[in-house]
Amino acid sequence: MHDLTFYIHYIIHEMWKRRWAMLAIAYLIALGGIALVMSLPDTYTARSVIVVDTQSLLTRVLNQRARLLDPTTQVEQVRRLMYTDTNMRDLIRRSDLDLTVKNEADLERLVENLKTDVRLQPDNENTYSVSYTHTDPEIARQVVSNLVDLFRERNFERVSEGSEESIEFLQRTLSKVETRLASVEQELADFQRETGGDFSPLTILSTRREAATSELRQLEIEARSLRTRLDSTRAQLSGTPEQIATGYIPGVAGTRGGGQLAALRRERAQLLTRVTEAHPDVRAIDAQIEALRNSGGGRAGGTAGTPGQRLYSPNPLFTQLKAQVEQLTIDIEINKARQDQLRTRLDALDERFSRQPEILQRFNTLTAERKRLVNEADELRSDIERADLTTRVSRETAQELEVVEVATAPRLPSGPPRGLLLFMTAVLAAGAAAAISFLRIQMSDNMPTLLHLRSAFDLPILGSISQIHPAGHRRSQAIDFISFAAATGLLLAIIFLSYYLLSHIGWRPDLSALKS
Repeated sequence: MHDLTFYIHYIIHEMWKRRWAMLAIAYLIALGGIALVMSLPDTYTARSVIVVDTQSLLTRVLNQRARLLDPTTQVEQVRRLMYTDTNMRDLIRRSDLDLTVKNEADLERLVENLKTDVRLQPDNENTYSVSYTHTDPEIARQVVSNLVDLFRERNFERVSEGSEESIEFLQRTLSKVETRLASVEQELADFQRETGGDFSPLTILSTRREAATSELRQLEIEARSLRTRLDSTRAQLSGTPEQIATGYIPGVAGTRGGGQLAALRRERAQLLTRVTEAHPDVRAIDAQIEALRNSGGGRAGGTAGTPGQRLYSPNPLFTQLKAQVEQLTIDIEINKARQDQLRTRLDALDERFSRQPEILQRFNTLTAERKRLVNEADELRSDIERADLTTRVSRETAQELEVVEVATAPRLPSGPPRGLLLFMTAVLAAGAAAAISFLRIQMSDNMPTLLHLRSAFDLPILGSISQIHPAGHRRSQAIDFISFAAATGLLLAIIFLSYYLLSHIGWRPDLSALKS
């Protein structure tokens, strides 16, 4: 610890011995730094403030229906895209900065400088500040104003282009869906035509088949009964005479025949009260009446044949049995035709029953596909309508970037920070002087103290000879100290005076001659 303290005292002592060299170095660096700070041109910062209206009445009313993008998010996306080379070049052309560009390399450097110097930053949730610093206040104002205009235009273009692309994509998709829907509907119509349009489940087909089978059995039983009755009626018909004797021809015609005709007419009238004229009994009576008329029994005073000759007329029973045979034959034919229809229907039902699972699967597939396409088409139409509404609303809200602080040409410079630069110049001058002096001390090749001698040779030291100062040494030291303090004070005064002139009075020396 003692050695360290001694070493520190040694360093301070050696630096003090080199104080004038240190002060000269400090003067050179400080005066050079002051000249450099004075040569820096004044810079001016133009600023503008943009407010994004996120709570407009139109946005709040239509937000759910139109599914609007958050205006702040939308503006933030556009802000990030503003630093592209295309936008920076557009900004350079609008601000006439390209007039100072000589070649493409200069233009590229200017683009990169603008990316660094232009500030388009969010201040809070819905406020953005635009700023730019330049040595010419009018150019700074133009750049900020043009950047605000470009920012609003890009925001509007992004909303419009994005919405139009979305609508075009939705319309193309809808066209494809409608084409597919028309194809499915046509396929479904053709399938219904091919299958008869019957898409009943298997349980209903089974019920229909059982009902048809039961009906066929009933018809078969009825057919057997009809054939039995037909055979019995034919047997009875074969043993029944076609005509029966009704009397003799009288000497005076018109008595017996007329009474028989009247009786037949009365019987016919009684039958008509119960049955229709198509009934076999009625037709049999009609046949007997016609036979009596033909034989003359119905004509008054008329005679036919020889008196005493036997009269014959159609047998009503034969006529009735014959009519029954005809009716039974017709009923059997009808029954057979009905059975044939039922058998054909059963064959069709059996075939349909075996194919119905495949038919139902195909029908359900087509139906489900049509339903899906219809829903998809409806959703796409709804999306197109919503996207169109979103486009119109977004275009309105895109214009709601309100400029609350318009950029103006600044009258007072915003930089450079001359006070800080002068302070850094003073610190740099002092630090450089101390560092150079310390290096000189370290590079010294003599043995300034006993500590250095002992460390170098590792030998015992018996003693040392003290330095003897001449007369007037203290006076010369005092004068030297006062001179050094005055020179140091002068340097600090120069630094403070420079700060005062540059920062408070605004005075700057004319260095144009040196530059030329």
